[in-house]
Amino acid sequence: MLVRLSDEGSQPVSHVRQARLLALFALAVLGGAIAINVVRQRTLSARVGQGREAIFAIARGVARCSTPSGNLPKSSLPVPADASLVRGRSYASKPGDFNHEAFLCARFAPSEPQYFQYQWVRESDSAGFVRASADFDGDGVAETQLELDVVCAASGCRAATALRGGAP
Repeated sequence: MLVRLSDEGSQPVSHVRQARLLALFALAVLGGAIAINVVRQRTLSARVGQGREAIFAIARGVARCSTPSGNLPKSSLPVPADASLVRGRSYASKPGDFNHEAFLCARFAPSEPQYFQYQWVRESDSAGFVRASADFDGDGVAETQLELDVVCAASGCRAATALRGGAP
């Protein structure tokens, strides 16, 4: 049997024991990496869910308050106006951030910090969409962009049921 002395020179350490300790250490590192990845995925999923809920609320609100023939609100600026405020972090909106007619009409004013930049875009009197953009990793590029249409017809305005865009 091969035996080497430990660094202190007093305790013999077998190669088998060293291999077991190394394997245990490797498993601990791997388990930690997997746990970190699971937490990141759940966090990302929750943040994307927040964006989905918000644009559905805005689109339904805009559809509800528009006239049956259309007359949708004019396009808004993105909120927050500066995308760097949600770059890799959350933004707590200030009173007045959502004072545009589209958000007021939809009765949308988030009470919790947001990870998305929200915008209403009017394409015509009877069509528009809500956009939510997020840069979760903070690299300056929005890797998640969600859009939801609002369309008006003789029967009234309706928010679409399916999103455009997606998340990583």
